[in-house]
Amino acid sequence: MPKPQGKSTRLKRPSPPLWDGRSYADAIIETVREPLLVLDSDLRVKLANRSFYQTFRVSPQETKDRLIYELGGRQWDIPKLRRLLEEILPQDGQVEDFEVEHDFPEIGCKIMLLNARRLRHPETDTELILLAIEDITERKREEEEMTALKDDALEKRVEELDAFTYSVSHDLKEPLRALEAFSQFLLEDCADRLDEQGRDYLIKIANASIRMKNLVDELLTLSRASRRLGPPVRVDVDGLVGEIIAGIHVINARGAALAVEKGLPDVLAEPVWLKEVFANLIGNAVKFNKSELPHVNIGVRAMDGGMATFYVQDNGIGIDPQYHERIFGMFERLNRREEYEGTGAGLAIVKRVLENLGGKVWVESELGAGATFLFTLPVWAEATASTEEQAA
Repeated sequence: MPKPQGKSTRLKRPSPPLWDGRSYADAIIETVREPLLVLDSDLRVKLANRSFYQTFRVSPQETKDRLIYELGGRQWDIPKLRRLLEEILPQDGQVEDFEVEHDFPEIGCKIMLLNARRLRHPETDTELILLAIEDITERKREEEEMTALKDDALEKRVEELDAFTYSVSHDLKEPLRALEAFSQFLLEDCADRLDEQGRDYLIKIANASIRMKNLVDELLTLSRASRRLGPPVRVDVDGLVGEIIAGIHVINARGAALAVEKGLPDVLAEPVWLKEVFANLIGNAVKFNKSELPHVNIGVRAMDGGMATFYVQDNGIGIDPQYHERIFGMFERLNRREEYEGTGAGLAIVKRVLENLGGKVWVESELGAGATFLFTLPVWAEATASTEEQAA
């Protein structure tokens, strides 16, 4: 018997209901692993995900529609968070990786990276703020432990290298003394049996031995400069510079004119090494100078943040800017030995000493226009006196 014609009476399976926009957004926020907040324009919480509640130990009842600063008994009333939400975000509209550290009574100290973005609701045209919170406390601690381990390892390697340099330099001096002495003996006792060329060879051997001995002495000085001779103390810079000027032979030999600023500030340093710094810089200012009358000015350019910036200025041969960094390297020479004596280690020693004392050194100069060497040191003040006494 034929089936009746007509429309099919088979029931269709109902389609699943379509989610509205709010449900869709809620679902996305809940899947985010990091704590996440949605705030309205008044900074009240409209939505928080499960991760936020679990991480910061607050309940939905005490969170939703609350001002963010009121959450958890005002645990979130954080000055840096206020600055982010009330000053930075309104201007920029988006902020990334804003670091905030805060001690929460319930969960302890946390270091957080905040990412915030202003959004506009497509249907209601109201403003929302999306605030993502990444807890980086453990990562920061691990990084700090790794910076510390590297610093300890580096310090140990430097100490080992300095000890090796000291040992080798000390051992080298003995054969050099012998080489110099026997060369001199030959010149004195056997001069009549040597021709002019033979005597010239011995003189060159003796001079080379002396230069090598000076280099070894400078290596030893550099090695010692890496070690603290003792705790830093109050140093009378006026008196120290006066002593140095009186004792530098080249100043009198060249008839140099020195102008020293009156009332140089006392500093917190080691007198022996500070004397080394000034002696090197003042000596160089006179030595590397072809003027008929070398001029050297010594004074203080600035006082800032507990540090004094001293200067030693000359009217000498100057330094090409491309060599301003290189001159502080060990045994770096820009001029031939025949023109200017020295090992080339002086500025490397100055740099090492100043860094060891908590300062730094640099140069301002042009070729043929003189040079100004500047360096910083901690200023001695009454506030540091107790620290100095404790260290002693």
